[in-house]
Amino acid sequence: MPIEELTFVYTVIEAQDRLYEFWLTGTFAVIIAAHFTAGRMTKQLFALLTITYISFAVATMLRFLATDARLKDAIELIREIDPGAVNTFGALARASIPISFLVGTIGTIFYLASSYLKIRKPVVNE
Repeated sequence: MPIEELTFVYTVIEAQDRLYEFWLTGTFAVIIAAHFTAGRMTKQLFALLTITYISFAVATMLRFLATDARLKDAIELIREIDPGAVNTFGALARASIPISFLVGTIGTIFYLASSYLKIRKPVVNE
């Protein structure tokens, strides 16, 4: 098997891992922001966080899918050279990441909405 194709596959997988970690970090940042502003979040902050997070998640997912297309091309090339070189576990792992992107993004948006809709308590200066 040519080393160039194999190196390319691992480089693309590493890029996908970095994209996923980047998305996960941004998601947790939004969840923490929503948690600490729960009950006090203004409509403007809610709109800003939601729109910014959705655009961030969509952009990250599109970048992930672009690298996934390149990865599929490289895997097909390797399959032509050595049909036994590619296992199905890698394909299963690659398929699970877009699902977690989707579920995580929807869950984060719902958490943002629930934080915004929590009963607002008046701030008491003591």
